Amino acid sequence: MPLQVEELIRLQALDVDIQEMSEALAELGSGERERNILSMREKVADLSRQKVTTLQARQKDAELRLAAVEKKRGPVTQKFFSGTVSNPEELTAMQQEVRMLDRQRGRLDEGILTVMTALEEAEPAAEQAQQAVEAARQAMEQQTRDSSSERQRLTRLLAERRAEREELAARLEPDTRARYEDLLQRHRNLAVGVLHEGACGCCQTRVPAGVALRIREGSKYYFCENCLRFILPEPSES
Repeated sequence: MPLQVEELIRLQALDVDIQEMSEALAELGSGERERNILSMREKVADLSRQKVTTLQARQKDAELRLAAVEKKRGPVTQKFFSGTVSNPEELTAMQQEVRMLDRQRGRLDEGILTVMTALEEAEPAAEQAQQAVEAARQAMEQQTRDSSSERQRLTRLLAERRAEREELAARLEPDTRARYEDLLQRHRNLAVGVLHEGACGCCQTRVPAGVALRIREGSKYYFCENCLRFILPEPSES
């Protein structure tokens, strides 16, 4: 009975493909890295927004307090300069009150200016932080789409390879298939080596010249003395 050299070589190639595809499926990105980046950037954006909100509240409070000072200062100043008050003590008291209100106004003006300066930096920073969030979200969504598409592609190809493998394996002689399957399990998914330059194609162990000649003749199966795998002739030589 002729050797099933081409079938064994093709079956080995299919098993290698199946293993590689299975590993690729297992290693497909889970998106954890992208989710972590998004989470980190969302936290930064939240802090940036909180800073802007706090500064805006401080500005509004200072402006309200300044308005109250201005509202109080106006009548006092008007009365002070109106000439209707002649009592020196009352004039002195009014003058002191105006000075106190001026100091309050100065502090509030300075505080408002400081807050406005801080806002000029905080608002663009918050906008940039939000843009970074959107970029991270898009990257995560793209990664999810890419992984889904690649998973579908690999799943489809894997099903095709497995179907082809089952069909091909069924054509092997029972003893040959049993030996192949046993070697496949014991030798990390590699059961077949092709004779190459007088050596086993798997472990590179040299084959005696007489044995190499008989392997090329293709009269029977030979197995490597070192790794015990099939040593087959090149398909064109069988």
